[in-house]
Amino acid sequence: MARRLPKTKWFVADLVMEIKVEGDARNVVHINTVLVRARSLEHAYQRSLKLGTSQAGKPYLNPVGRKVSTRCVGLGFLGDVSGPLEHGVELVYAEHVGVRRAKLARMVRTKKDLLMPPEKRKQQNTPDYANGKIARDYENYLKSFT
Repeated sequence: MARRLPKTKWFVADLVMEIKVEGDARNVVHINTVLVRARSLEHAYQRSLKLGTSQAGKPYLNPVGRKVSTRCVGLGFLGDVSGPLEHGVELVYAEHVGVRRAKLARMVRTKKDLLMPPEKRKQQNTPDYANGKIARDYENYLKSFT
């Protein structure tokens, strides 16, 4: 007789990840939105925290030799996906009431902003949390062509 798999569904979770660079008082916080497959909301909560912990990884050195550490602070959001995973399915929504025109205009990004490559979107003067080993390996890779 075939074993019956437990019924699961999809959930969306926002993992709040804090990055700290040794010698820099500032932190960097990423909100990583992930899909989680689970049997229940409680199961999704546990699986989401486990994902956050695994995404944190081990500390590493940045290109200038400073220790970079990442930790999952917790979840900023957890909700179920109401429809099948297909083009156009609504994953999450936010509701705002009484929004003035100026604030509404700030909620919409221009096409230019949306299509800008992520590396150009990065704010200037942020702590350098790049992985030093990866940066050196890439630099050596590029040198191999010269």
